[in-house]
Amino acid sequence: MYIDSHCHLENKRFDGDRAEVFARAKAAGVETLLAIGNGDGPGTGTLDCAIKLSQQYDWVYATVGIHPHEAALAKQADFDELERLSKDSKVIAWGEIGLDYYYDNSPRDVQQRVFTQQMEMARAAKLPIIIHVRPSDNSENAWDDLLRLLREHWASSGLGGVLFNETDSPYLAPIPYRGKRNEPAYVIEVARAIAELLGIAHDEAGLQTTQNFYNFFGLQKSH
Repeated sequence: MYIDSHCHLENKRFDGDRAEVFARAKAAGVETLLAIGNGDGPGTGTLDCAIKLSQQYDWVYATVGIHPHEAALAKQADFDELERLSKDSKVIAWGEIGLDYYYDNSPRDVQQRVFTQQMEMARAAKLPIIIHVRPSDNSENAWDDLLRLLREHWASSGLGGVLFNETDSPYLAPIPYRGKRNEPAYVIEVARAIAELLGIAHDEAGLQTTQNFYNFFGLQKSH
């Protein structure tokens, strides 16, 4: 009934019980996961981390991409690797990519260049993109630049992007699990919050976001 369209299951915080995390997600009614494939960044040999997870479970799909935090580390070899990885049958999106002006771990002009290059690569691979954007305090600066770059380099592709039910595990667990490590089983609470905002039943929110996911990516249920 539920999907988690964005989770970082390669994260070291799952090393002790990763198999149990997958099992709890299944038991909670989560039928599909999209594992985000940024890994530990360029030059680390981990850009295929989500693909490796997806190969272990038929209900897990993968993305590839370089996060804006690591944009300054990206070399041509990393882009060549991403191009190769994007051809894997379990890769259904490119990301997460975008701009982060809050932490500024990479210079903003470099973030924009790497974001733009990855949009062009995703367009060539015919993959939708998954966006990360965070402006600096009391500002919309990252949003302004991101929307400009999307208009210039992505809108005409017709490939779209993703805004579905997600946990962003292991970060920022939803209430009532706030303060704990987040995991895909908690996506039910995200669906519950969406349902409350829309004034619908939470199982309806789960069903609709799940169907949206399958429709958007052109997927069939894995079971």
